[in-house]
Amino acid sequence: MSVQHRSANADAAGPAPAHTTVLDRRGKPFVVLDELPHLEPKRALATVELPLRVDWSPPFTPRELGDRSHRLEVYARLLREGRAEDIASYVDGDLLLDAWDDMYLPREIRAAWQPVIDAARVRV
Repeated sequence: MSVQHRSANADAAGPAPAHTTVLDRRGKPFVVLDELPHLEPKRALATVELPLRVDWSPPFTPRELGDRSHRLEVYARLLREGRAEDIASYVDGDLLLDAWDDMYLPREIRAAWQPVIDAARVRV
């Protein structure tokens, strides 16, 4: 696992939260935010349709973030495939903390996110 770049700058899609892009052992990049995002409850528990770049395999159906099993699936997919903006738009930090131990994630992604999770748990 190696750091590809670190950014707190905006890109064409809009401002990106501060994050690090990490390469997995195969060279595929994934994003780790510097701190967990916080969404207002209505947004954190909304029914969402993920961008095609994140949810690229059928069925392309809306997911209810108010349903914990859907939320686990969405959050895991976002941490594997999402851009920083995607994660900040759909993931609520408190709900991620609740889901963390039950989410299936590749070891590299879990290891890269663990310091952010640990820092957030200290603050709680």
